[in-house]
Amino acid sequence: MSGASGASAIPLSSIFGGDCNPNGPANYSAGIGDAKQWSHVVPLGAMVGTHVTPVDHIYVYYPKGTNNSAPGTFTVTSPADGTIVNIEDFQKSNGYPYPDYRIVIAHSCDLYSVFIHVGELQGPAAEAAADAARNGSWSGSIAVKAGDVIADESRSPNYDFSTFATKAMVTLLNPDSYREKETWKPYTANPFDYFPAAITAAYESKTLRTAAPVGGTIFYDVDGTAQGMWYVKGTNGYRGVGDEAAR
Repeated sequence: MSGASGASAIPLSSIFGGDCNPNGPANYSAGIGDAKQWSHVVPLGAMVGTHVTPVDHIYVYYPKGTNNSAPGTFTVTSPADGTIVNIEDFQKSNGYPYPDYRIVIAHSCDLYSVFIHVGELQGPAAEAAADAARNGSWSGSIAVKAGDVIADESRSPNYDFSTFATKAMVTLLNPDSYREKETWKPYTANPFDYFPAAITAAYESKTLRTAAPVGGTIFYDVDGTAQGMWYVKGTNGYRGVGDEAAR
């Protein structure tokens, strides 16, 4: 991988759609949750469950035995001002027995947050709950402020979090493998690079990784070697050819 200007890449605003503010924040000004409540964080790059390539999100875990905590015990917050542009209801599309959502926030046209497997929608995000439940997804424009509660994670704590940023973009060795699915991959950023220093320190203290970068990475390809992510020819690269439903 190498640094890149991004001139040949699909812009983040086109990938995620919806409204974005070209003059919005370049970094976060708040956190996504209270690190003191967390058990640990699994950094970027894990290959677990059905993920057979390095994952582009961190995993936030709460202590064992905290399932079905009282409402409001664990909440998820927007890390900066922005606009919610997409919500998916995984309870409807994947049949989960509890509230489970994916939320995309455009903080600017060059900085996006993605929360996956968060619980009941709260605050500004709750405006889209009915449409998401009825259709399986919602797209639109809902303003949020840094620190706004967007989901209650108390019933089934643990969620995923991604940061995608134009300035973090790399040139992939084989970009064609990512042109049909998850086209945001080249923009995958270490989330800990975008929080205020005190919040970053608190979050980094929870990560399982001790070597830099403690937030992890997904970029392991090395040109001219066998190290990296490989795809069978004719299988649409990262998109694959089979059933993409969750298991």
